[in-house]
Amino acid sequence: MFAEEGAFIITAATKHKVHVFDCNHLLEFLTATLLEETHKDGWELHAWAVLSNHYHFVGRCSDPIKMPATIRKIHSITAIEANKYSGKPGREVWYQYWDSAITFERSWLARIKYVSENPVEHGVAKRAVDYPYCSAAWMNCRFEPEFAKAIDAFDTSLLEIADAY
Repeated sequence: MFAEEGAFIITAATKHKVHVFDCNHLLEFLTATLLEETHKDGWELHAWAVLSNHYHFVGRCSDPIKMPATIRKIHSITAIEANKYSGKPGREVWYQYWDSAITFERSWLARIKYVSENPVEHGVAKRAVDYPYCSAAWMNCRFEPEFAKAIDAFDTSLLEIADAY
């Protein structure tokens, strides 16, 4: 039912977990590229978090077969910029990505919470809404209070998401 609608969680990591996107310019660039390229390819994003060595996003894609091409574009564009900015041309930036189809609504809600709170989980923000490279503040403006409460109620401690960064 839910998977047929094309809901996914995506996680991507830099090679050797190196903190390549370690400044505001590169975090802003990666975030903007992620949002722009997913939008161009028909994704409807529900949550995202961009950190210095990985990112996550939850969304729906009308044509999941395009997912690898979307991720390749994001990785190519951002690797070129990161290497140019850091003076390290040719460096391999991205390692790989993982995707999981989300098969039911409770799983979707739990993953939205997990992703939106990821900056807190990794200690880069005390409150996710204060971290500019994630969707937490955007979600507060966009979602109805009842929906936000439903998301907040989920315990994410049992989720199995590749996130050892």
